[in-house]
Amino acid sequence: MNAVKGEAESKGQIDWASDVTLRACAGLTDGRAANSSVINGINIVESAKAAERARAEQRGGTGQTERTKPQKAKRGRSARQREAEERNQADRRFVLVLAIEEIIRPLKLREKVLEAIEKSQHKTRMAAAVLPADSTCDRFARAETTFDRRMYRALVALLALKQAKGASKLLSE
Repeated sequence: MNAVKGEAESKGQIDWASDVTLRACAGLTDGRAANSSVINGINIVESAKAAERARAEQRGGTGQTERTKPQKAKRGRSARQREAEERNQADRRFVLVLAIEEIIRPLKLREKVLEAIEKSQHKTRMAAAVLPADSTCDRFARAETTFDRRMYRALVALLALKQAKGASKLLSE
């Protein structure tokens, strides 16, 4: 995505492969990706128009006929027009880069979340690797279960004794 952003910053537009990459990373149904594609299309069209105007200016300056004099006068004003076109091109480039950054921002957040998940999974895998693979753990679990059962039996017996004492007090009164 940073390469796509760099292309937009340098050229003011992105090529087809970068547009596909952008849509794939953002999600094909993401509105932000569609917006950036529309902005990119506008930039491509406007850039082509500006290039055509520049070629037309270069072609028109060879002859000294009555028809070319008004064109030369227009070219005198075209310096301001060229500055305006350059400002517009810079503005379009800026808008495209902002649209791409809007797609990059949530992707960076997802990346951080995935890194945190991977880190916790790594810790779990490391803990599981410490445990022996043979049936040693099963033997400990069985022994623990036996002790738990004995403890619960003792608690039930104590509870029964307590209830029996309570019942005997009621009968003696």
